[in-house]
Amino acid sequence: MAAKSSRTRRKYDTSLRREQAAQTRERIVEAIIEQLSDASLGEFSVSRVARLAGVSEPTVYRNFPNYDAMMDGVREYWAERFKAPPPPTRSRDLGTHAARNFAFFDENAAISRAFYEARLSHSYRMHRHKDRKQGFRKALADVTDHLEPDEIRRAEEVIQLLDSSFGWMNLADVGLEGDEAGKAVAWAIDTLVRELARMNRRASKGGGK
Repeated sequence: MAAKSSRTRRKYDTSLRREQAAQTRERIVEAIIEQLSDASLGEFSVSRVARLAGVSEPTVYRNFPNYDAMMDGVREYWAERFKAPPPPTRSRDLGTHAARNFAFFDENAAISRAFYEARLSHSYRMHRHKDRKQGFRKALADVTDHLEPDEIRRAEEVIQLLDSSFGWMNLADVGLEGDEAGKAVAWAIDTLVRELARMNRRASKGGGK
């Protein structure tokens, strides 16, 4: 009976340590997010992260040994808590979808800004979000089925850039924020979709561009 109690105690202690370690890691990520929401990567300070998280610098580095690991932690935090809806299935809904995303970015400005900064890291630039790209391709299929692959790719990339934290942050940097930014990105995407539809109709009739 004593042996069983000892095993139970060890399991409890192990579970408690894991929970505490997870909580410490989350506090560190939230401290990274707080700093990134106020400053760029060039002003990033591990000592400030440690102070904000209430841990030592060695503890920060045990959880995140380098900057890329810290940025990966921010992206994982974002992915776990903020499930962005997939692109719509119809091209005519792409503008509205982007405007809704911008409203979401506004409502969660701190994590959105931190996510934007984290995406600037080298490890993210080398990573491709194939599912998102394929989603935009499917949504554009009804206005691009007669266009050349290069034309389709350019449209996908532009819309994906507009409908992103990159687009949101860059519009904010030039003074276009809130509802106006959402309207602007929706207008830009809708205008592009209309042009694609026009080009597609001409191409289907053999009229070129």
